[in-house]
Amino acid sequence: MKALLSLIPVCLFSWSLQAQCPDVELGALQSLQKADIAIKESKIQDLGFDLHSEFVSKGATMRRYNKCWMGNAGGKAMYEQILIWNSTANHLTLLLFNEGKFQAFKLLIEERHNSASAQKNNDSYVGKMFVYRYSIQKIDNTDYFAVSINFKS
Repeated sequence: MKALLSLIPVCLFSWSLQAQCPDVELGALQSLQKADIAIKESKIQDLGFDLHSEFVSKGATMRRYNKCWMGNAGGKAMYEQILIWNSTANHLTLLLFNEGKFQAFKLLIEERHNSASAQKNNDSYVGKMFVYRYSIQKIDNTDYFAVSINFKS
């Protein structure tokens, strides 16, 4: 009985950590994409993301930001949300650990921008101003559900 009672504070602490991790809203992601490069870093941090690393991939400078640590698996930290900013091409990728939150975010994109001019398939959605691409990306041996946003050309 004592062991069971000792688990209650742990469960409440775990629940409170999850409750403190607000989701990135679609409007915030769009605003971030539209933000001038000079202020994008501070806007990303205003959303609660912390810079994890800066690296070069295929000639592009990338910055990875993490939000809401969930624990460790295989010696690597896992996060509820990761944001990758390709500062060379100036586009963003939001990675979500939770598939349900990803599906809700995807549905919101498609419902909010539903119009005759929009083009959609399973992997992308072309709206009036932005192109959204959906994928699964592996970060530190963990699958994340990705939404990339870029300006429509």
